[in-house]
Amino acid sequence: LIPFNTLVLAKLFFIFFILILSFSGCSNKISEYMRPQNKEVANFYASKLNDLFVNSEEFKVKIFDMDYYTYYSVNKEDFIVVSEFIKFLKEEDFSLDDTSTYDNLRPKFKLIVEFTEDKYIFNIYDEKMSTLYPWDGIYEEDVFTMSNVPDYYNLYKFCNYVIKVSKGFEG
Repeated sequence: LIPFNTLVLAKLFFIFFILILSFSGCSNKISEYMRPQNKEVANFYASKLNDLFVNSEEFKVKIFDMDYYTYYSVNKEDFIVVSEFIKFLKEEDFSLDDTSTYDNLRPKFKLIVEFTEDKYIFNIYDEKMSTLYPWDGIYEEDVFTMSNVPDYYNLYKFCNYVIKVSKGFEG
């Protein structure tokens, strides 16, 4: 037989061992993804989205109006506006600055571009400011200005147009 004190010590050691194992799992960083901490280029996601457009993959576009929490489908013939918009953006339109300034802002629209296996979201704040990120991105969103984009391809104006058309107000 095992003496009483040895049995108690064995139980205490076992409990201590279990506690150490459970707490060490919280700080284990071995399973983190291997990736750089920051984006190397400011237009990282925009270039990925442009590659999908260039490869002529099928996609859908819809708009979510953040004021009314309503989705609007975009007609297939208007999809070209989104793909052409990406072509009009220049490197100087993007910013690598901290995006935390946009955390307190609420976008007016979310424009969603869905491919078979990818989904990209534009947060559109006004006629000049927008961000882009994929549904499952690992980096901060791309931040860019639409100031240098022609009005026809401005996503803020495009969203307003789609909503007007869907409500039956042409013009």
